[in-house]
Amino acid sequence: MGVIFRVFNIVLVVFISILASVALVLSQGDALTRSMTQYPASSRNLIISGTTEDRAPAVLDVLGRLVYTDRGAAVRVDNVLSSADSSVTGLRIGILARPDSLPPSLDFHFLGAAMIDGAKLRDLLAAEPTKTIGLDVNAADVIAPMPSLTFAPRVAVLQLPELVTRSGTINGTYRIVGIDDSQFAALATSLSSVTGQSEESLRGELQGGAASQGIAQVFVTGLLAATTVLLATILVFAAVRTLRVLGVHLLVGRSRGEFALSVFRPVLVAVACTVPVSMALTFVMAPDFGFTTPLVFAALGGAMIGPALVTVCAGLASLVLLAVKPVDAIRDRYSKRLLTAAVAAVYVVAMAGLTAAFYGLDAPLKSVSELREVAQSWKAFQEEEILYREAPGNDPMAGGLRSPQHGKDFYDWYRSIADTPGVTLVNTVYYGQDILTRWTGVYETVPVKPFWYMAASPSYLRSQGVDVSQEALNRAERGERIFLIPESLKTSESAALQGWLRETSQVTGETSITTEYVKDPRVGFVPFAPDEPLFTWNTDPTRPYMSSEPVILLLTPQNMIPFESESLSAVGLDNSYVKLSRTAAERVTTPQYLAQFHLDDNQPIFLPVSDFIAGLTKTIQQVIQLFGVVIGLLALLTLTLVGILTSLYSNLHLEEIAVKRMLGYGLVGIFWRISVFVSAATFVCLGVALLLRSTTAAQANVTLLVVQVTVLLLLARRYTRLQLNTVMKS
Repeated sequence: MGVIFRVFNIVLVVFISILASVALVLSQGDALTRSMTQYPASSRNLIISGTTEDRAPAVLDVLGRLVYTDRGAAVRVDNVLSSADSSVTGLRIGILARPDSLPPSLDFHFLGAAMIDGAKLRDLLAAEPTKTIGLDVNAADVIAPMPSLTFAPRVAVLQLPELVTRSGTINGTYRIVGIDDSQFAALATSLSSVTGQSEESLRGELQGGAASQGIAQVFVTGLLAATTVLLATILVFAAVRTLRVLGVHLLVGRSRGEFALSVFRPVLVAVACTVPVSMALTFVMAPDFGFTTPLVFAALGGAMIGPALVTVCAGLASLVLLAVKPVDAIRDRYSKRLLTAAVAAVYVVAMAGLTAAFYGLDAPLKSVSELREVAQSWKAFQEEEILYREAPGNDPMAGGLRSPQHGKDFYDWYRSIADTPGVTLVNTVYYGQDILTRWTGVYETVPVKPFWYMAASPSYLRSQGVDVSQEALNRAERGERIFLIPESLKTSESAALQGWLRETSQVTGETSITTEYVKDPRVGFVPFAPDEPLFTWNTDPTRPYMSSEPVILLLTPQNMIPFESESLSAVGLDNSYVKLSRTAAERVTTPQYLAQFHLDDNQPIFLPVSDFIAGLTKTIQQVIQLFGVVIGLLALLTLTLVGILTSLYSNLHLEEIAVKRMLGYGLVGIFWRISVFVSAATFVCLGVALLLRSTTAAQANVTLLVVQVTVLLLLARRYTRLQLNTVMKS
């Protein structure tokens, strides 16, 4: 084989090894997902459905009695689904159990690593409600790591009440372990009384399909098959090119098998060298599992896929050498037209497959594009610090709520730093159509359409490029509630919105925090049109992260109503108000400064936004990495195909190319057949993509056409020179 063919073959062998490793990790991710959705093993199932959220405390109370009286355990597993193809991107496991009497079935091992064990569970169940095993959303809440596979769903274990809170529903499948038949029957009876479901429906059979990782595994498997077929085609052609040499070897008594081995030895050696590399790649994609025996065997099995496929390809190509007659071999007799047609057919099928693949990638790539925009949007705020938690301190608490004095202390602290550089305030809420519908009859005026509501300080708006007049700022600082209303709203929409804002700004009852607005309520409206959409601080992937029509309250310490002034100490990404730069946090959260406002005993902890969005960021990175690998392999496979086709054409038409070059033909004139063929095939695929209205497939085909023609001309120049030299020497 020539140097070019050897390079092509090595590239394809590496492709196969990489794809085999990725396919192995994806399959193990599927196995992990299936195992986790059935966790814990040998459990009894109770399915709660159609139960309203006001009954959630009663349901949890019944399950709590199971745990603390009968020493059993309740587990619920929720899938986190991708918006692109509904594949599983994460698993949340809620567990309710006594730390001192954990059923052994709660332990879970995968590939030899302890993902869930007694020690981790005891720490989790004894910790604060928001703590997790493995990363869910907030990195600061992780009390123990969870082994994970690259591209596999992320697994997080929470306390069951916290899972109910985060999911927003008490409905789900609860797996019960650690109790006998009579205790299980009593549990079913108790749940039936609080949910209103019959015991038969509670014990109903599980429904639903198996969870999978969706389109990614299909693409990787398809690419592996396509690459294997392509390698087989190249090796067959390589065998055909050596027929004349084979004839000479047969005349001197050498065996066909020995000759075939010498022809394909470089490929076999190359694939043997990829075995340790493939195993190493598998370990890289399973970074937290360590070198466990099951993982080593799994990695070895995945690494052997490449050698097995390459050996099959070499075996098929060897049939050409084993079946040809010596006379035909010496005279180099084979159908060049048939071989060219076969290679062209493979190319057409490959282009059709690539178009279909890019068509299938439309939705995932749209999701990836949106996720990339989300990542870029969050990147601008990831160094901002928000309130993570506070200690109870000396403030009396009732019903789990802090005293009004603590709220006043926190308000006084914020008022003292509101104008400090690096201190901003922003809190956003999305009011969807379902909420607006429920407001009918509650408020005299209800907004007409869904909207984002943003309470923001002047400093925050300045940082986002929102131009607010000095006159409006002065009014807000004197205690008037100033709302910025989008100019794009219709008159009726604006009027309804203003009516609702006036109504919700009314203050009734007593309050521990008396602002200038509370003393003299005034509400004003200022039209505005943002130059750019504003970031919404949204953590729900089903809602937009940017808004061109937010309703903004220009919020100052002077114009707050009790809901806002008493919520300044809210914690977490969704609820927090105060945002601090790192420099500002170092200045205004020192014990000495906090002591001026009686907050030193509460020890407020501010953490960077990057900690709170760690789970979201990790998901985004994995999705982008996965489809980046798929697209890269698709593009590289296409270029390899063009190179092979050009090489085949130059070898099959050696004399014609040399003669035309000596006669002064240009490269396009010499390779006009293949140029027309490649262009026609690509234009047909482009037409199909346009008919399917696939933007991704259309863009990919246009890009492929340009790249293929460029590669074709470069290779044509090289092969023309080589063939001309070959003919002149002969």
